[in-house]
Formats: sequence, structure tokens, C-alpha cells
Amino acid sequence: MAKVPAQQNARFSPSRLAVGPKLIGFGAGLFVVTRIVNWLPLGLLGTWINGFLWPVLLLSVLAGGALMYLKSKRS
Repeated sequence: MAKVPAQQNARFSPSRLAVGPKLIGFGAGLFVVTRIVNWLPLGLLGTWINGFLWPVLLLSVLAGGALMYLKSKRS
């Protein structure tokens, strides 16, 4: 059975890009969102939103850094 060209180039598809840099970029984007939320006059609501976003931001940056570190150790 002949391979479909998309299956042959699956190694270079965007879905196979490294996850570590994506997580770090996501964390950087969340940091910008937290700065915008601080800037907006939201009062207590802004505190709650940032209270939810900061743990997600820290976990994504730490997980991205750990994945990049593990990948560098393997290669």
C-alpha cells in the first residue's frame, strides 16, 4: 500500500514541534494578560483572575523549561 504524502512528512508537521517552547510562549502570553488585568480597573475581580492565572503561568513555564532541559540531556 502506498503512503499518503501527508504521512511521509508527518515528521515535519507543526503538531510535532517541541512542546517546551510552546509552553514557555504560553506562559509569556499569560504574563502579558496578567499585566493587562492589573491595568484594568477591575477591583476584586482582577485579583481573582490573577489568582487563577499566576499558578497556570508558573506551571507552564516550569513544565516548558523542564521539557527543554530533558530534551537537551537526551541529545
